[in-house]
This record gives sequence, C-alpha cells and structure tokens, in this order.
Amino acid sequence: MPGKRWISENLFDALGYDPNKAHLVFNRISMDMEKAKVTIAGAAIESNLKRKAIGAIPLDERRVLAAINRGITVVAKDRTMSPAKELILLAEAVRTSVMPAEEQAASQSADVKNASRLSRLFGS
Repeated sequence: MPGKRWISENLFDALGYDPNKAHLVFNRISMDMEKAKVTIAGAAIESNLKRKAIGAIPLDERRVLAAINRGITVVAKDRTMSPAKELILLAEAVRTSVMPAEEQAASQSADVKNASRLSRLFGS
C-alpha cells in the first residue's frame, strides 16, 4: 500500500507541525508484546513518522491501579520505580524542549546556587 505509507511518512509535514512543537510519546509500552510481535515496534513507528520519541511510558497496570485506588499519583508513591521514573523523564524532556536556552542556563545556575547553599547548611 504505497499510498498509505506516503500519508504516514508525511503526516506531520502535511499538518504543518513544527518538529519542536509536536513530540512523539509512546504510552503503555509492553516489551513482551513487542517481542511477541503482537504490537508494532516503536522503532517502526518512529521511522514511519520520521520523528524520534521523546518518551516511552511502560505498561504497569498494577502500580497505576494501586495509585488510583489510594487516591495518589503514580509519581508520588515511588519516583524511582517504573512508570513514575519514565513520567518524570518525560516531564523533564518536555520542559527542556519548550524552555528557551537562556532560561535553561539561568535555571541551571539557580539550581547550582541552591545546591551549594544547602550543602553549606547541611555540610554535604
């Protein structure tokens, strides 16, 4: 189906999306399903859309449902476990992509100043 492939390859271009304003994110990724060829591989989607994904949120229904049942966010429970870790990385990627370079430099220098103040306070 050459026509369908052309549409998918030029979709973002046809819609006029600026590459810096429209990002590709994979949600509910299951590596087991990808290995079993049940779902389309992320690399295949990236190559067809000519965009690199800035994030991939893994499928973990148990953790997500546990957080929902407790009335807390997934990130609030444990920031080092999946999918919270990937959500934090995605938020950081989006923040850096929309923040101008000058603001990023100012933000990083402010973070360094705050860290040094805390290290003087706590002696670390």
